[in-house]
Amino acid sequence: MKRSKVRDTRVCAPFVIGMLFIPMLYFLVFWVFVNFDTIILSFQRFDIDKKDYYFCGWTNYKQIFREFAASDGLIKTAFVNSFLIFLWNDVVLLFTSLFFAYVLHRGMKGAQVFRVIFFIPSIISAVVLTMVFGFMFDTNVGLFPELLRALGLKSWIPKTGFLAGKTAFPMLLIYGLWSGIGNNVVLLNGAIKRIPPEIFEAVALDGIGFVKEFTHIVIPLIGGTLSTLILMGVTLITGYFLQPMLLMPNSTEVYTLGLYIVSKVNGQTNMGIAAATGNLCVLLAVPIVLLVKTVAGKIFPVYEY
Repeated sequence: MKRSKVRDTRVCAPFVIGMLFIPMLYFLVFWVFVNFDTIILSFQRFDIDKKDYYFCGWTNYKQIFREFAASDGLIKTAFVNSFLIFLWNDVVLLFTSLFFAYVLHRGMKGAQVFRVIFFIPSIISAVVLTMVFGFMFDTNVGLFPELLRALGLKSWIPKTGFLAGKTAFPMLLIYGLWSGIGNNVVLLNGAIKRIPPEIFEAVALDGIGFVKEFTHIVIPLIGGTLSTLILMGVTLITGYFLQPMLLMPNSTEVYTLGLYIVSKVNGQTNMGIAAATGNLCVLLAVPIVLLVKTVAGKIFPVYEY
């Protein structure tokens, strides 16, 4: 018996090593090496004449803080926008999605149709979604501007267009609500359906209204899903860049921290600034994630049922 066990171990060892090799290689190359190289790169600058990087100490970090302290600093705009998007996602978008998920659960007519309609934006790529959204608000051919003209509200159409100037960032928030509500509705509706029907029957027998059922029964029992979605919203602070880049490519009013980093990378000569900004974002995001996780866990405890 001992010999067979040893033989089985020897046979399995190559298989186990082979299965672990690929994920370990991926981890070492795309996590350890990339992050270590980013830290080193944040202390370097590119010399255009020599076409090579040189050590510059804390210069990149100092430049970031000087730009942040300036009244018209682009990174300050990116910082504020990133947190506003995070709050919009975790407050307005999340609770709007929760309301519609509850309405669908109550068995309104055409609930299945509306569930599909809500989910359609979630299965379409961001590139197509931003293109459709941009066409809807285009001042020349857009449906919304044409509707305003038909209603005699042509003065409501901004001269620079809806996707530029002062209206650019509010339109970005509206896009986030339009494109993100479907996925949240499906997840929250699934969480509500997991609640045992006996609980809703007891609520109905006790004569509890929809509002109390929603606030005292539904929200506490799907607290785990709500906590997860809130925590996922924190990633938008540093990772939201594709949507503003596609919707408003020439508008600095919609800059986020992620888009700020991407703009420095695209310049080819500002890689050190991009790396330093990324490192500062990590130092900023880690305590926020831990804080949000702790607070969300206390507000929305997980109940077993």
